[in-house]
Amino acid sequence: MHMNGNYSGKVNNKDGAYATKGRTLFVIEPPPYQAKLQQAQAALEGAKAQLV
Repeated sequence: MHMNGNYSGKVNNKDGAYATKGRTLFVIEPPPYQAKLQQAQAALEGAKAQLV
């Protein structure tokens, strides 16, 4: 299920259903560029470490 322009995910409950403690209501899946962001952040940290 598409949730909005930035995230997609799966809704685990029906409209009007009660939420109970410990129950997952929905799961948000990060967009495809999340891995590229993490790679860029790692490269930045590596570059910072070389400056020391």
